[in-house]
Amino acid sequence: MPGFVRLEILRPVKSDYYVVLTHWSDEAAFRAWTESAEFKEGHRNRPPAEMFAGPNVFEMHEVIQQAEKRN
Repeated sequence: MPGFVRLEILRPVKSDYYVVLTHWSDEAAFRAWTESAEFKEGHRNRPPAEMFAGPNVFEMHEVIQQAEKRN
């Protein structure tokens, strides 16, 4: 999708729930994705509710600082 940067799924070490992070170039690109046919198709067959036993909360964050190791 236009504006998509990356997806990260964090597996818990000492808890029972996963964290799913998607990174977008801007909020407009994210909003366009949530309104797209691809989004609707990808979320059409939701998994069983018991797969979401942990907190199921949507949060949007703004990156204010980033650091990466360069080779």
